[in-house]
Amino acid sequence: MLIEILLVCLSAAVPLMLCLATLHLWRLHVNASRDRACGLPLPPGTYGVPFIGETAHFAIWGAEFYKCRREAFGHVYKTHILGQPTIRVIGADNVAKVLRGEGTLVTSKWPASVRMLLGDGLVSAEGDTLRRRRRAVMRAFDATSLASYVPGIEEVAADVVQQCLDADDVVLLQPKIKEMTFRVAADCLLGIDFRGSELSEWAALYQNVLNNLFSLPVKIPGLGLYKALKSRDQLFVKMDTLIDRELEHLTSGTDHIPNGKAFSRLVTAWHADAASESGISREELKFAIFEMLLLGHETTSSACSMLAMQLYKNPKALGKVRQELEDFGLTDPEAPLKLPLINKLDYVNSCVKEVLRILPPTGGGYRRVLQTFEINGFQIPKDWTVIYSIRDTHEVQDTSPRPDVFCPDRWTNGGGAATSKTTDYSYIPFGAGARACIGREFAKLVMKVFCVQLARSCSYRLLNADGALRLLPVPAARDDMPATFMSRSDVNNNVTISC
Repeated sequence: MLIEILLVCLSAAVPLMLCLATLHLWRLHVNASRDRACGLPLPPGTYGVPFIGETAHFAIWGAEFYKCRREAFGHVYKTHILGQPTIRVIGADNVAKVLRGEGTLVTSKWPASVRMLLGDGLVSAEGDTLRRRRRAVMRAFDATSLASYVPGIEEVAADVVQQCLDADDVVLLQPKIKEMTFRVAADCLLGIDFRGSELSEWAALYQNVLNNLFSLPVKIPGLGLYKALKSRDQLFVKMDTLIDRELEHLTSGTDHIPNGKAFSRLVTAWHADAASESGISREELKFAIFEMLLLGHETTSSACSMLAMQLYKNPKALGKVRQELEDFGLTDPEAPLKLPLINKLDYVNSCVKEVLRILPPTGGGYRRVLQTFEINGFQIPKDWTVIYSIRDTHEVQDTSPRPDVFCPDRWTNGGGAATSKTTDYSYIPFGAGARACIGREFAKLVMKVFCVQLARSCSYRLLNADGALRLLPVPAARDDMPATFMSRSDVNNNVTISC
């Protein structure tokens, strides 16, 4: 009887001992990747279970994973996610050290599936190649270009708001906004007015790429990456047709004037630089446009959706926007917008900045460590992944009593102690440094025009304004923001806002 009990205990103890031994060896393996030549300790944190690390927790909890780790370990901590030992840093000074070290301390680090899909774009570029590609693409976002985009943005925004007004039933506002930002991107960047089946076809291909952007880096039919690559290649065929059409105009022997859209400007510049070493290849041109459409409209869609949500939840702020529009003679939905006038709308701008502070479209960025360096007395080892936080940094750097509250007045001169600063790295909704988002001014312009059109054209009611949000990959309402719309009648503009 005693022998049987011992055998039972032994049979239970052996698997437990093996698990404990595996866990111990796993921790030793990860710790062995620290820089032994550096006398500084690794940051606090946990590695999770062998091989999987804390990826499962991250996949299930999403942004809540980061919140829990921050509360437990502070502003610099270690983890193991997506197959890599990783350190996450929070706070302006910490983030500044990472972003200022681009090319010396750190370099771009994206999952393999993203690198394979975005190929010869800005995401994977480094050094002189990065600078060359950025210079080429920046031509599409200078002041002259932005001014030329305003009528197109206004027309699309007005059309989408009118569709909501014409609806007899509840409208899912979030998908409508996503349609708007894709049409805006297509019109301003490609010069195509997407309607009907053509819009659906392009949008479906892009959505398939987005859905499988973070997937297993294996090109096997039926799996996510294979489907995404197939959709990307179909989009490239369409882009080749557009490039050939533009080149035909350029080489026709007649004086060709670019149509003012980003695509036309970029192709014209690309054609002129074709023989120059500073130019970009046709393949790089396609990847640049592909990347701008893919990443640009998704993040801008999120920002516009969160703006609509926050304005509804804060009627005094919406009233103050309408008061500003009245002051500038812009209450008529048909009144045309011009860039100089848009730039004078200080309160609209404050609303945009506040949404980007409290719910930035991107929560952070990934980098690979090129050489060991120090943050807050901890070593950031070579070859590890370091993630800099945007959303958490905005929260911890804000000095107001309620950094989690939407308050556009914190950006005005009368904000007093609640006024936030945009200097240094305390406010970085579009990143900063060498890899800061090229289209940031375009995204803010779309948000401002949408804000104006929404405020002056209609009144709306969100049926579940306090519904749950998901924060990854971008902030979005889980229920797609069901809403009802009506034309504006009497709106009391004589309101103030306090925080």
